[in-house]
Formats: sequence, structure tokens, C-alpha cells
Amino acid sequence: MISISGLRKVMPSVTEAGKYALAMGGTAGGAAAQFLLSLVLLRRLPAAEFSRFVFLLLVAQFLWSIMNALFVAPLAHVLAERKPHGLLPTMPPISLLNQAGTAIISGLALPIALALDASFQASLLYAGVVASGSLRQFGRAMAYCHGKQFRVAISDAIYMTALVAGTAWIVVNSQPHSDWAYAAYFVSGLVSLIPFARRTDFWADPQLAQKSFKSIWRKSSRWSLLGVIATTATANAHSYMVTLFLGPQAFVPIAASGTLTRPCIVALNALSELERSRLAIGIAQGSTAAVKSAMWHFRMASIIVWLFTIIAMCIVLAFFPYVFFNRSYDLNAVVIGSALWSAILLARALYFPEAILLQAHGAFSPLAIPMLWAAPVSIGSVSLLLVLAPPVWSLGGIVLGEFVAAALIFRAVRTLPQTKSSSSKLWAG
Repeated sequence: MISISGLRKVMPSVTEAGKYALAMGGTAGGAAAQFLLSLVLLRRLPAAEFSRFVFLLLVAQFLWSIMNALFVAPLAHVLAERKPHGLLPTMPPISLLNQAGTAIISGLALPIALALDASFQASLLYAGVVASGSLRQFGRAMAYCHGKQFRVAISDAIYMTALVAGTAWIVVNSQPHSDWAYAAYFVSGLVSLIPFARRTDFWADPQLAQKSFKSIWRKSSRWSLLGVIATTATANAHSYMVTLFLGPQAFVPIAASGTLTRPCIVALNALSELERSRLAIGIAQGSTAAVKSAMWHFRMASIIVWLFTIIAMCIVLAFFPYVFFNRSYDLNAVVIGSALWSAILLARALYFPEAILLQAHGAFSPLAIPMLWAAPVSIGSVSLLLVLAPPVWSLGGIVLGEFVAAALIFRAVRTLPQTKSSSSKLWAG
């Protein structure tokens, strides 16, 4: 018979598992919907058009990363410092500036798409995708900081449902084109904002208006932004160099193989959003147990996501390649790209928990420096491989850069100074 004290010990674990299952369920659904749409486009769009679509999504991710660096990554740390116990208050200057920044990056997205020969309609929809994605990213982070995982789950469910419906519309039309894909992403992102359309998530509180963003910029955002730029060079140098110097056609096998691993990238990013706020609260409270628990769950979930991705990818390539790829693709190049993407994602799965721990601690400078060292490694290696081998092998340079970054990030975590009430055990993970 289970005692009352035994139940009290078990209940926190059950509650924690429930929150994690809720977050992961929404993440898995969103990743699956994006994966389904990508597979439909991979099969039905001309290779060059699909390559351009993937490249523009990559640019969108870079723009979202800038917004993440400026306003989302510092959010959990700043809010946890303001009130380490109980419900966290809002941070209106960040909310308002995030909206202004969203307007700027969506304005930049339009000419970028036009420059890559997308139609005006597709470019306009693409700008909408960038805007809705930026607002959704901030809304998710704010909800996590308030401990409102259910809102995030509802948003994810709406997003998944709308995106699957958009994918179905593309499937039933005999001549699909990328405009419909941008429309599906835009509408899905827009309707997924409904659970976040609350004062506490987006709108300013006049009582807190005196809080200046300048201190946040000096302490956190400038280093976070520098880290994003260096991370882009480390992780995506091949995409920009291949597309800009060799053309979209050369990017095709990289884009096609990357599609198979995209669910892993989506899941790792979503896990980061969830754990950043939990780690920041644990650090602010000086709770070694909370931080160690969050790090353990984060690490195990990251490895499991990576393993499932690799298993699914191997099954597709071994038994059903032409179900997903039309015969215009070079399957050997796709297999090589998939193997290299697997190595890249393994490095990220290993160092993401430590990177988010540094963000939660507010240690944006120690996080940026490893990426600054890794960036020239990636760029140099990619440049060399583009001279010596077919374009798909340029991913090998990214593999090298990612593992250099991983080693340096682990070192940065080990050398963190003791702060607040934390001990060195807090950083052991």
C-alpha cells in the first residue's frame, strides 16, 4: 500500500512528466505537420523551386534567430531575476520592441524573396510567414515563463491542424506551387497566435514602462545577437555559399536531405524554449535539484529525438526513397547529405542543453565566444570542400564546426563562476 508521503514524492515526478509530455506532444505534432508539407513539396515541386523554398525558410529561421537573440533568449533570465518566486511579471519593453522588430524583419523578407525570383504574391506571403513566426516565437516564450504550458500546447494544436489542412489543399490540386506552401505557413502561424492574444503576453503594462531595454542590451542581447551571427556562419555557411555562388540547383541535394532531418531541428528548438524558462527559474531560486532535473530531461529528450529521426530517415532511404523523392534527384547525393546532417544534429543534440543553460544563467558572452571560434572553422572547411568535392560534401565543414562549438560550449559551462546562491554542482547538469 502506498503511503501519503510516498504519494507526495511521486506526484511531482508525475506532474513534471505530464508537463513534458504536453510540451513534447505539441512539438511533435508541429514538427510532423511541417515534415508532411515538406515531403509533399519535395515530391511535387520542381527541384529548383523546392530548393528556393527551403533556402527562404532558412533565411526566415535566421531572421527569427535575430529576434530570439534580441528579445526571447534574455526573456527568461530577466523575468526570473525580477521575481524568482511565483508568477512572473510581464516585460513590456521587450514585448513592444519585439513587435517593432517583427515589422522590420518582415519588411526585409519581401525584397529578399523577390531577389531570389519568387513571385510578388509568394514574396508577400513569405513576409507574412516571417511576421507570424516571430510573434508566435515570442508568445511561446512568454507563456513558458508564466508556466502556462497549456497555452503553448493549444497554439501548437491549432498550428498543426491548420498546416495539415493546408497540405491537404496542396495535395488535391494537380499543379501545386510554392505560393500555396507560403500561404499554408502564414495562415497556420497567424491562427496559432490566438491563445497568446492576451495582455500578459503581448501588450504593455504602463506600470513597468520605465524598464529600459538598454540594460538588457548591454547585459544580454548584444552578446546573444553576436552569437546568432556566429552560429549562422557555423551552421549554415554551406547553404549561403552554395546558393549564392553555385545557384539553387547545386543546393538541391542539401535541401532534399535536410528535409528528412527537419523534424529533429524543430523539436530541438522547441525543447530549448521549454527548458530555458525552467532553468532560469531554477537558477534564480538557487535550486540545484530543479536545474539538474531540467538538464537531465533536456538531454534525454534531445538524444531520443535524434535517434528517432535517424531511424526514420534510414527506413525512408533504404525502403521507400522514391515514395518521397522523384527520380530527378540524385539519390546517392541525398544519402551522403543525410549522413552528414545526422552528424550535425548529433552535435547539436549534445550541446543544446549546455547552450540553453548558459542562456538561462545570462552568460551570453561565454556562449557567443565558442561560436565565434567555430564560425571560421566552418567557413574555411566549407570553402575547401566546395573546391575539392561536389556541393553536398560542403556539409562536412558544418560537421567540423558544430563539434568544435560543442567542445568549447562544454568547456564554457565547466568554467562558469559561482554566482548567487548556486554551487559548482549546479552546473554539472
